This record gives sequence, C-alpha cells and structure tokens, in this order.
Amino acid sequence: MFKYFPPERIDVLQNNLICFNNPRQFNDPFEFHSLYDLDGFMQNLQERIKSLDIIENLNLEQRLLLESLTPEHKKLVLESTKLFLNSKFNANRNNIVSITSESLTKFNEEFIRITRVLCFTEKPNNLLMWAHYASSHTGFVIEFDPKNNFFHKGRSLKDEYGHLRKVDYLDEIPKIDPISNDIAKHYLVKSKEWEYEQEWRIFAMEKDAATKIDNTYDLYPLPPESIKRVILGCQVTHQFEESMYNTLMSNKKYSHVIITKAKKSKLKFAVEVD
Repeated sequence: MFKYFPPERIDVLQNNLICFNNPRQFNDPFEFHSLYDLDGFMQNLQERIKSLDIIENLNLEQRLLLESLTPEHKKLVLESTKLFLNSKFNANRNNIVSITSESLTKFNEEFIRITRVLCFTEKPNNLLMWAHYASSHTGFVIEFDPKNNFFHKGRSLKDEYGHLRKVDYLDEIPKIDPISNDIAKHYLVKSKEWEYEQEWRIFAMEKDAATKIDNTYDLYPLPPESIKRVILGCQVTHQFEESMYNTLMSNKKYSHVIITKAKKSKLKFAVEVD
C-alpha cells in the first residue's frame, strides 16, 4: 500500500500523525453520493410480508390461543392476518417510501459527519498521482506494511471501520437495496475516470482523532512500524532530500525504513521505482 504526499507533509513522519479526510472535502462531487433502489426495497418488503411467519412473531399467550382453534379456523386467522398486513402496506405505500427516503438521507448525512477516510493506492509509479498529490514529483510516497495492526483495527470483517477496503470503479452510480448489509459499499464506489488511482480506503470514527486542526483536519496516530519505505520524487530539492534523511535518521523508530528515490525513465514516459 502506498500514499503520495507533497513536501510539506513531511510532518506526518515528524509527528507520527496522519490526516484522515472529511468526505465533505473530497474533490469528487460524486463521493459518498447515495442512490437507493426504493422500488426494489418496496418489492422486497412486500415479499417479506408475504413470507412472514406469523406464528413465530406471536407471544406465548397468542400462540396458545391460536393452537386452541380448529385447523380450519387457524388457517383462516393466519390468512386474514396476512391480508390485513398486505392491505395496510399498500394503503401506506407512499408514506413508507417517503419515510424510508428521509431516513436514508439522514443516515447518509450522519455517516459522513462521523466518518473520516484515509486513502491509499497500489502503485508508487503513477505519473498523474505524482503530479497531483506529490506536488509535481517534488514530494514523496510512503510505502506501508498492510499486515501491520494499523490496517486491522476492525472488530470484525463486517465492521465498516478500521480495515482496508478496496474501491470499485463503475460507469454508473449503483443503486443499493436499503435492506441489504452492503449499504456502506456506496462509499467505496467511484467513476471509472478515477480507475488509474487503484484506490483502497480505511474508515475511522471522527471521535477517535488524536488531534483536530481548525475543526477541519482530523489527525490520527501513525505507528512508525507500519512504514516500510519512503520514496522521494524525481524532482525533490536537495534541501528537502536532506530534511527527509535527517527526519528518518534522527528517529530510532525509523531505523527499519528504507529510503529510495524515483527516477525519470530514459526511454518511456514513466518514473522508475526500485
């Protein structure tokens, strides 16, 4: 896993703090944009009502009363109950859609409010990312160890927070079934235009930030042992290169970190990273 930085973010290494971004500050207006399949949701909800086990949802007293009936009366009661529920569902269809839509909008807003995101990439030699995120090759890239505990803080694989999640790239915004367990997946979808970034993400809770700057930037502890290598851009200044060496050499916790420098290819439009 790699992450690109401009030169001024050498403070990440100096302070062992890294910024998880607020989704509201992303440069893509489609980020965290929700489209819910309400038609599919209503259809699934109606199917669940049809297949609902009425007896399973009765209390003990109601079950005993039902069991005291003849088979014919018992069947009639269950069928009548299903018809009643279905009629109520149809009568309140518009209200259900409206309330569901409003609730999902609030859920999305709340998720954005409490969530911070750290982004990574699979590639340390992408020309566009060196240009955009590392100040035209004058910055640096950190290579991380994905096996480090920093990337495995989730309580379980179903936990949306604390572990690496791969971003999917699609032509169209997917519609998500609100009943499904994959609602958070729409926070991991981007346009195919961004596919060159080969992005992975980690979500963190805003409340877990170690430091806040101007209520805008949320900084989280970055363990030095999670860092494997620092790759300097092919156009770094001598002063910055010296500053980076001093930062890493003066801290024993970085004694394992390798420092390399990207080079312009002599034959291709590419940077070479050893």
